[in-house]
Amino acid sequence: IGHEHIVEVMDLGRTAEGDFYIVMEYLDGRPLAQLLAEEGPLRPERAIAIAAQIADALGASHEAGIVHRDVKPENVFLVRRGHDADFVKVLDFGLAKLLDGAHAAGRDTSAGTVMGTPHYMAPEQCRAESEIDHRADVYALGVVLFEMLTGTLPFAGEVYSEVLVKQVTMRPPWARSIVPDLPEELDSILQCALAKHPDDRFPTM
Repeated sequence: IGHEHIVEVMDLGRTAEGDFYIVMEYLDGRPLAQLLAEEGPLRPERAIAIAAQIADALGASHEAGIVHRDVKPENVFLVRRGHDADFVKVLDFGLAKLLDGAHAAGRDTSAGTVMGTPHYMAPEQCRAESEIDHRADVYALGVVLFEMLTGTLPFAGEVYSEVLVKQVTMRPPWARSIVPDLPEELDSILQCALAKHPDDRFPTM
């Protein structure tokens, strides 16, 4: 994709023994998941700055015809660049899907196959619909931003199936019900990103 906030792939190929390999840039930092585990909820300014960089990366991915489909804190890496200790690198496009117009024969995921991480999956992913577009990533980023701001997930559960059902059927809580001093406008942004139907979400990153 060639974007500063997406991990760079230097080379790929196959060894003489038949093993496939990918050479990527070395990143010295920590996953966003580790930051949240160690420091808990982030200040709104910091959370927004991180989310904006993720959105830039995903926007470039979508323009290239690729949906990530597994956006989560474990796949967001933070490195230091100059004075910025939260420079984002989005990782792991292993579940990526090519959008219409960028199809490779035989690469589509069939209907009925659930792919992703339940807590960050859009309702249409949870229903294993065949038509998943870039707005699933908008939803996932909404979940990540919600978690950065509140220290909790909008939909939690003890088992996989419980989370899937909640993603499909329940309205997300207002973030201000957890952190009352969050800006009201920020809560409205989260509600839009976490809309159940893709048409009700932001149309682009």
